[in-house]
Amino acid sequence: MQLSRRQFLETSAILAVASRSAGAQTPAPAAPTWPSPVIDGDLSANSGNNALSRDAAFTADFLRRHQDKLHFGSDCGCADGNGSGVSQANNPAASRLAGKCVARETLGLLQRSTTPEIFRKLVWDNAHRLYRIA
Repeated sequence: MQLSRRQFLETSAILAVASRSAGAQTPAPAAPTWPSPVIDGDLSANSGNNALSRDAAFTADFLRRHQDKLHFGSDCGCADGNGSGVSQANNPAASRLAGKCVARETLGLLQRSTTPEIFRKLVWDNAHRLYRIA
């Protein structure tokens, strides 16, 4: 599906929220409604944790509004659940996660920021729908 210029700009605005470097977040526009949902967002890795950990009120609202388009998939490379095997030293934005499992920290953040129903969508249901897993 080819996006119109307007759809592209609206989508870019939504996705740009996760790439801001610091400080409180401002609400993104409501997700565009198209006949076929084509955009999903991954909440894993340092970037997902960094974007969601800066502003609790924004995060809760963002997850609620986009609960059907977001999913968590861990690409955490720690070997022991405590961050071993992962170098956060070369990533200044992630230095606060040094010695911690990124996946565990992000799952905790998601759980604290949502209802049990939304949490299940983010960590299970949406990925199953996206990848057509029975």
